Amino acid sequence: MALNRVVDLIAQQEKYDSSVEDYNTLVSELPLTDREKNVLISIVEKQRRGVLAILIHKTSTKVDEIDLADSGEISQEELAMKLSSFLSRMAGFRGLAIEFSS
Repeated sequence: MALNRVVDLIAQQEKYDSSVEDYNTLVSELPLTDREKNVLISIVEKQRRGVLAILIHKTSTKVDEIDLADSGEISQEELAMKLSSFLSRMAGFRGLAIEFSS
């Protein structure tokens, strides 16, 4: 039982350690413009604060949003994991865009 817990802890640490790289890979695969991808990458690199919204491109209708303004002290890894979870909902969809306001 203790060995399983150690294995789980190691797996969690590996996921944390690779979270920024995994996030960058996810962003590169999203159907977004290069400008939007650069914005997403800069949010993690610079630990930017604000509101990130997913929009329907043609109508600018907001589908979902995440507020990063009050995240407090958060590491790049934690921010990458949080945004990866949020952005993974976009995978496979076309006609979406992102908007970031700080």
